[in-house]
Amino acid sequence: MQESSTGLARNPRLAEFVLALGGFGIGTSEFVIMGLMNRVAEDLAVTVPQVGYAISSYALGVVVGAPLISALAARAVIFNLVVQIAASKQPVYYARLPEACQG
Repeated sequence: MQESSTGLARNPRLAEFVLALGGFGIGTSEFVIMGLMNRVAEDLAVTVPQVGYAISSYALGVVVGAPLISALAARAVIFNLVVQIAASKQPVYYARLPEACQG
């Protein structure tokens, strides 16, 4: 079996650091929104419990979606997978942008 010559394969500590940094970033972004619930509710003119339900819905989507996407994409070429996921999300973000910019 031939080993890969990429930087992460030659330096497992770097790979661990990158994974830890990514986990920290994702974990932080998931929990920061809870501290901003009152401001988000005020800005969107909804109640705080509604913001809580939205956060919980997002978390449930991550819990169900991450393993599902991992299982379905296990044999896919990673670059093609990233491009397809990014392309599928773009119309949703752009469709809501004018709505979010209105006062």
